[in-house]
Amino acid sequence: MRRKIRTLIQLITALGISAFLLTGCDKSPTDPGAGDNPDVVKSAAAQSVEFYNTFSSVSDVSDMMRGPDSKVDLGMTDIKKPETALALMQETKENVLTTFATYAPNPIKMKRVQGDSLIWEFTKRNVYEGFTERVRLLYDFDTGIAKLQAIKFNFDDRHWLRYDSAAVVVDLNFTLEDDSDDVLKSLYNIKQYKPDHMIQEEQINIELDDYPAGTEPTSGSMESRITYIASNFVSSTIQRFQFSPDGGEWTKDVTYSDGKTSNEKVTFKSDGTGTFAETRRDGTRIEGTFDGAEEDGSGSFTKTTTFPAGSDPVSIYEAGSFTINEADSTLHGSFEKEVRLKNGQTLKESVTVDESIRNGFKTTVVTVQKNDGSGGTITMEELADGQRVTGEWSDADGTFTKFKADYYADGSARLEFWVYASKQAYENGEEPLASGIINFRPDGSGSGTISAEGQEHSVDIASDGSQDIGG
Repeated sequence: MRRKIRTLIQLITALGISAFLLTGCDKSPTDPGAGDNPDVVKSAAAQSVEFYNTFSSVSDVSDMMRGPDSKVDLGMTDIKKPETALALMQETKENVLTTFATYAPNPIKMKRVQGDSLIWEFTKRNVYEGFTERVRLLYDFDTGIAKLQAIKFNFDDRHWLRYDSAAVVVDLNFTLEDDSDDVLKSLYNIKQYKPDHMIQEEQINIELDDYPAGTEPTSGSMESRITYIASNFVSSTIQRFQFSPDGGEWTKDVTYSDGKTSNEKVTFKSDGTGTFAETRRDGTRIEGTFDGAEEDGSGSFTKTTTFPAGSDPVSIYEAGSFTINEADSTLHGSFEKEVRLKNGQTLKESVTVDESIRNGFKTTVVTVQKNDGSGGTITMEELADGQRVTGEWSDADGTFTKFKADYYADGSARLEFWVYASKQAYENGEEPLASGIINFRPDGSGSGTISAEGQEHSVDIASDGSQDIGG
């Protein structure tokens, strides 16, 4: 079943790739006060939205390609998934037992009492890591259930954390020293940060249904909650994931500092079919279906995006097919996109996506070709702390744009770009017609500046991609 869940969510990637892909330049945004701004500034602002939406969407696809362990990003490296949590519990138990046996005046003696018993507890200052750690093991002789608690506190100035508490509940089957028959029951972790950090608190809870010792769990639920400081753009994020042999459901709810919300939901069945839906904070609705083929590694999708009343474009319809390389989990495929505008016109474009592994890191190349003759290529290189994005775009009139960006795990990005009269002008080393820097927030909104003709213009971007340019 885990393989089915992994394959199903890999196929969901075909859905996510087109979420906001290249909608920026398809819009005809109203721009109060932009009449005095050069056309190159307005075009560059729209282009920046297009770039961001492209690599943001593809990054989501890449995450989901890794399966539930990436899509269900619960944020805790130590206990992110059941197998890792069980290994952590076993390793911690062994390490602490060894340490206790070395320094305790008497060996551990198991004495039967009613209810939970404190089998051992150990506290020490880890000078090298810069925190104090307390670990304790509680055990119920009547049920064989044990709880391992690992608490870290008194973090020094090297750390943003001020408190980190993890608890793992395991059915030991009445054998404390034998790990082979352990069955993981639940996990809980809470991290609290120091006042200057943008995150206030992270919580994770994993509950697993009973499963035979020596096997992997096949059903259960997981929940992750992140609370941010009052000044942060996002107030809280809640993710939930339920899975069983028949399929599963993943949801994500985000609350923003202005009180607005967004939500996502993906349901999938064991036969590889499923649905997805999303409502963004500006009212944009996304709905679709997917049909994955587990046996041959190929899948397809259809998707409809409907923008709020008065928007231009009105809607986007997409359909495509992808293959997944089982050897390295890379994604390859293409899809067609139709954008319906307010005036009834329909714009079309073709998009191809190819992933590869280079030096142990994933590289994604996205190629876009529009029916008006414009097109470009975007390359996304995976790094340890985010993604480096580079690319170029040629408009139908020959205008050429180079850009680079740093894209982060929370969906924010810093985008820098340069616009030239033509590709030849760029290759000749001529000065750009315009250049700019835009800082995007996770919901697609952002702000920055664009310089052209010796003047700097401020730019504010709404979450629907529309731009407001100042003189």
